[in-house]
This record gives sequence, structure tokens and C-alpha cells, in this order.
Amino acid sequence: GFTLIALKEGKEGTTDDHYAGKFQIIDEEDTQFMTNCPPAVTESTPRRRTRIQVFWTAPRSGIGCVILKWKGEKENLEKECSGE
Repeated sequence: GFTLIALKEGKEGTTDDHYAGKFQIIDEEDTQFMTNCPPAVTESTPRRRTRIQVFWTAPRSGIGCVILKWKGEKENLEKECSGE
């Protein structure tokens, strides 16, 4: 399985204001929003995937950097900052 989430830099996702931007599900057969964490995306069925597709709308400017966090077989972090 996997989890994809966008957080404001330095935040852990413990409150709603920690999340940055909004995901949009493209393929409901492969992906869905997590039931216990609606801003996060996860698998909709327990099968191995080589890729997923979602749209992500960035938050308004001026909130600082955003960390796109992927948890799966391999964890990955991607840092995006406004103006870069």
C-alpha cells in the first residue's frame, strides 16, 4: 500500500491547518482518500502498483514550503517552495 500527503514544512499533519493544497482523485479504481485522514491519498485495492495519478492544487502563495510525502515500499519526500 501507499500514502501520499502534502504538508506545510515543519508540520506533522495532526491538525487540519497542517495540510497544504488539495488532491483530486483521477482514477477511483486505484486511488481514494484515506477515511481517517481525508487530505491524504491511498490505494483503493490492495494490489501492487507501479504508478498512480492524482491532481494536486497548490495552496495560496505565502505559506512557505510544502513537503509532498510518499509512504510505500520506499519512502520519499519532495520539497516545493513558492518562487522556486
